[in-house]
Amino acid sequence: MSRFQKEIYENLIADNRFVHWASGRDNTEAGYWKDWRMNHPEWEAEFSEALKTVRLFRFETPKISDSEIHYFWQKTRRQINARNRGKQIGRFTLWAGRVAAVLLIPLLVTVVWLYLQNMSVKSDYEQIAQYNNSNPVTVKAPIGGIVDLKLPDGSKVWLNAGSELKYPASFSGAQREVSIVGEAFFDVEKADAPFVVNNLGPQVTVYGTQFNVNAYHNEEDVVVALAKGKVSLTVNNEEQFLEPGEISVFNKDKRTLTIKQMPIDQFVNWRSGELIFRDATLASIARTLERRYNARIKIVDATVANYTYNVIVRVETFEQILELLTLTAPIKYTYIKPEQNADSSYSQAEVIISKDKKRSIKQ
Repeated sequence: MSRFQKEIYENLIADNRFVHWASGRDNTEAGYWKDWRMNHPEWEAEFSEALKTVRLFRFETPKISDSEIHYFWQKTRRQINARNRGKQIGRFTLWAGRVAAVLLIPLLVTVVWLYLQNMSVKSDYEQIAQYNNSNPVTVKAPIGGIVDLKLPDGSKVWLNAGSELKYPASFSGAQREVSIVGEAFFDVEKADAPFVVNNLGPQVTVYGTQFNVNAYHNEEDVVVALAKGKVSLTVNNEEQFLEPGEISVFNKDKRTLTIKQMPIDQFVNWRSGELIFRDATLASIARTLERRYNARIKIVDATVANYTYNVIVRVETFEQILELLTLTAPIKYTYIKPEQNADSSYSQAEVIISKDKKRSIKQ
């Protein structure tokens, strides 16, 4: 028999999606966790224990069987006997024996079982909450994919390719705080506690609004675009505000912040697969395409990297986009398609872009 993996168990009870499903609050995840369980038979014990933990502490009762009642009671009795061997237990044991005879209601089973092991439901729940807050949930959008999720307060988040979001399993402090590396669109539920987004640039504070944060490691700017509501940005201990339809551009090297009014569809429509580039250099477009299509793009001519484009890309394939780029600038490319590896995975596509000397362009 394999050894019980405590880390797997702890990761499950710290996973907000698992907790919501196991507690019966969100049945939309049932298919995901059924597949997870089937794909990881080696962790069946850890999965079962995590499932019981969530249901016990949440007082959910779908249903604890008579055999489980008997098991919990026998386990508790053995622990009591071992702890009190040679001692006079007296009236408490008699009382406990009478209670055991009527443990047919799952709620009573839970309370008595926890009590007899010298545990308080409240204090243990607080311990779990404290553990979850000190071990935040991490959600990553893979290269080439987009992930959408719901936070503990009901706020919705869309993660763009190659992005990572961290947040506590429950918002219990004076503010709701998350951290983002990459790009995310937030639709924040209104609440008294402010919603704070930490990123590679200015701290963003909101109370209920829709906005986008673009903060990738390999981009020189952090861009915040406001679609609805109001947000504040804190830079160098100075707070500035955005209005709907405005974007802020924070230069990470110079630590300067610029606010301007402009169409924000390019910061919103990526959720549906649409890519919009306005006065974008080929170099910046290449970085976006690398994340979206899981490719490596190498531009071998520095002058080519600075060509600018205004283009809208909807559902085109990667090769169609490359062809589109060559139509409006004197560039050519070599495309190396991904190949299937021995383990059935695929290698990254590779693209080499260079200047087409047979054509010319004025920049």
